[in-house]
Amino acid sequence: MRISVQQAKALGIQIPGAKKPARKPKAEGEPVVARPKGKNRAAVADYGNSAIRFEIDLPDDPQPKERPRTVVNVGGLIAAFVEARGSVAKFKELLGRSKDEGHGNPGEKKKRIPISHTYTPKNTADYEDLILNHATVAMATARMKPFECPVKTHVHLVFKGNPDTWPTSPGDGDADNLEKAVLDALNKVVYADDRLVVRSIRTKSCGEKPRLIVKVSPVSRRSMLP
Repeated sequence: MRISVQQAKALGIQIPGAKKPARKPKAEGEPVVARPKGKNRAAVADYGNSAIRFEIDLPDDPQPKERPRTVVNVGGLIAAFVEARGSVAKFKELLGRSKDEGHGNPGEKKKRIPISHTYTPKNTADYEDLILNHATVAMATARMKPFECPVKTHVHLVFKGNPDTWPTSPGDGDADNLEKAVLDALNKVVYADDRLVVRSIRTKSCGEKPRLIVKVSPVSRRSMLP
């Protein structure tokens, strides 16, 4: 007994080599549904119970993350101004060119240097280096590699002061920036990428001396609870 392709499809029989039906075109005005992003997102699961914890006796109170600062390259501006000899067009052309470029072979791509540069303030850089060094030693001592799974962090900041008071004065800094300085220092050392931090806790208190206590561990299903 022979049946047609249409009859086979009606019976739910797969026909090898049969062409798939063309997708029905969207009606005019029908909204386009975007494909969901995050195909490589980690699943909500238990990722083990390994953890890293270390403490640092700080030379001063915990430091907040300072904003990067930008300064003008005055020397570059002066050199461009002198070489332009009053030509606005030439001055604009020279603004981003280094001193040793622009006089080579015709058609040679001219490298550009910015007329300003951005840098991390020294206090923040030194503070993050201190945390980085302690984190590196702690990971090496525990013979651990940076976490490559979702993690949770707990940063406890201790300010020098009466333990019966809270560090809430303007000079103590806000929790967001205080925590950011620590988490940025741990990036690539304790965890492979800071996007892996899916849950974070930060606490502040006063104590006999300034200290920093950090704990990082894989997340678990319970981490989803508030």
